[in-house]
Amino acid sequence: MSEIRNIGQQMQAEILKTARKSQEAVTGAVRTWTGTVRSITPPMKDLSLPFADRLPFADRLPKPEELAGNAYEFAQKLLASQRKFAEDVLHAAAPMLTRSSDTGKKDGTGKKSGPASKKIGPAGPKSGPAGPKSGPAGQTNGPAGPTNGSTAK
Repeated sequence: MSEIRNIGQQMQAEILKTARKSQEAVTGAVRTWTGTVRSITPPMKDLSLPFADRLPFADRLPKPEELAGNAYEFAQKLLASQRKFAEDVLHAAAPMLTRSSDTGKKDGTGKKSGPASKKIGPAGPKSGPAGPKSGPAGQTNGPAGPTNGSTAK
């Protein structure tokens, strides 16, 4: 298992390394583009006036640093939400994903014991008059009708 984890970590490191190289290339290209554009454009008039006086409502616009900060705050919240969702899904599916050697073993009374023997839904284990009723030969009469574990109908 640790070998698989090491391979995964190596792949992540390579992806991050490639992303950093790509980001550096884009940053360099933007610097080059900015320098080129500045060299071929005439100087702006009235540079002595504050930026807010040259562009209506400029004082109400967020600064680029604020926009980036807000975008990253939103991305962090979204990532945290996605992580919680993935963990919730894995938790909900855990009974189907766990490999347990005792699942389905008989408890000495002829009945199955362990997690696979309980019908657990959103409201917990079903028992009593509201739960499924047992019929002959281990058949269960539930919302979908009688079943005996076979796929034939």
